[in-house]
Amino acid sequence: GVRDHLERFAAKYHFQFAGKQTEEVYNVIAPLPELNIDIPLKLTPFPYQKNGAAYALEKKKVIIGDEMGLGKTGQAIITIEGANAYPCLVICPSSLKENWKREIEKWTINRKGMILEDKVKTNFHRYYEAGLAQTFIVNYESLKKYFVKSINKDSKKFTLKDVEFLPNINFFKSVILDESHRVKSTSTLQSKLSKGITKGKEWILAL
Repeated sequence: GVRDHLERFAAKYHFQFAGKQTEEVYNVIAPLPELNIDIPLKLTPFPYQKNGAAYALEKKKVIIGDEMGLGKTGQAIITIEGANAYPCLVICPSSLKENWKREIEKWTINRKGMILEDKVKTNFHRYYEAGLAQTFIVNYESLKKYFVKSINKDSKKFTLKDVEFLPNINFFKSVILDESHRVKSTSTLQSKLSKGITKGKEWILAL
């Protein structure tokens, strides 16, 4: 049951339960807030997408965990647009980069997505300054290529402290991690780089 799951999670990550609450308590989910700001969009969100965006706007750092096909991408885009949290970095699997570009331009009125590639490796920020792109899209495997200056390979136990990032990671106000189960293992390079890039960001949405 829910209680068993929580107890295993708590034991693994060294959490303690406060009091002796019954399982029924953990099954009660508070209603999501209503979206009370006007966000200009090309598409009309479903009510639950508005609720999800309202919650994300309130919390700023969230996991959007709806089932497949319910519009997590849209919720993330609505949230970033509502917060005006640009420039935004989307980190996603390679196969979804084009889809993110299309969805950004399908949902928003005047925002553009740019997929990072070699020819804009050092100057993609110029496109933001010129108003030509507000969201930048990169796949997990390319994080090192675009955002890392060097990695200390002499370290016996590789940690995030062994990574020297390029200053361009400070360019982003928000980060969206799509298919975020890709970084659930803290030991992988992709997870470490994702953590380093998101550190200190005001807005972090994990899908």
